[in-house]
Amino acid sequence: MNKTAVLKLIDEATLLEEEAVPIYADHISTALAWSGISQRGAMEIRDYLVILKRDSEFHAKAFRSVKDMLTK
Repeated sequence: MNKTAVLKLIDEATLLEEEAVPIYADHISTALAWSGISQRGAMEIRDYLVILKRDSEFHAKAFRSVKDMLTK
């Protein structure tokens, strides 16, 4: 694997963290209304999804930092 391939993987990972994770978290959160899961259970899951989205933002920043290091 060369530097170009690594940079491509970093770009893909960044895109997933910025776009896919928040979208899936929102879809799952919405689907909980029809899931039959208890209100308490749904609230707990939503709390985890908020954490997941926040962590995803951090991961995207970390990937951008790594890319900056590799392209300097």
